[in-house]
This record gives sequence, structure tokens and C-alpha cells, in this order.
Amino acid sequence: MDFDWMNVELPQDIIERNAEHRADMARNDVRVHASLLRRLGHDAAYAKHRLLGNQGWAAELIPDSAVLTAEQVREQIAKAYAR
Repeated sequence: MDFDWMNVELPQDIIERNAEHRADMARNDVRVHASLLRRLGHDAAYAKHRLLGNQGWAAELIPDSAVLTAEQVREQIAKAYAR
């Protein structure tokens, strides 16, 4: 049985209007995860490996889900480890 509410296609104008908000949320999410890994005693190399892997895994499961580039992920990790 198909449920309409499970596979909603958002109109393109809504996606475009919220693109910057999605990018801000994604940057914050990476920074929070990197900060947690830092506090748990992991080095920045491990955080890069882990968080870039997480982003790749999410992109496999949900096409077009990658909001940040690998360089932007590395930048947020560097910010988290600079503290």
C-alpha cells in the first residue's frame, strides 16, 4: 500500500528558498559531531575520516542529500578542533 505522506516531492521553489538554511544546519551538524569526537579524545584525522564517511554514506542512501562539499566538511572540522 502506498502512502502519499511518505514520499512527498517538495516543490523546487521551497527547496531553493531553504537551501541556505539547509547548508547552515549541515555545517552546524558537522561542527557538533567534530566537537564531540574531539572531546572523546579522537584526533582531527579520525574526525575527517569518520565525518566524510558519514556524508558519503548518507549520499548513498538519500540521493541529492549532500549539502556540503568535502572541503566544507574539512573546514568545519578544522573549526571544531581549533577551539
